[in-house]
Amino acid sequence: MKAWHDIKKKKVPEKKSKILVTNNIKSRDAHGQMSHIWLVVGVHKEGNEYFAFDGSFTKIHNVTHWTEIPE
Repeated sequence: MKAWHDIKKKKVPEKKSKILVTNNIKSRDAHGQMSHIWLVVGVHKEGNEYFAFDGSFTKIHNVTHWTEIPE
């Protein structure tokens, strides 16, 4: 997988491309795999908070990192 970028240090691409986001970069599931990952189209900022919406229009709060989808 490509590197995860801190949303405050590297801006999310402006085009409406699909990306992966997380709000807890250190989270792991029972198998040691990264959890708290969502596929979204774009990230929004309101005040100091970054957020995104997944495919079912659930709002993901406090997005901290993003990465491009592996090819």
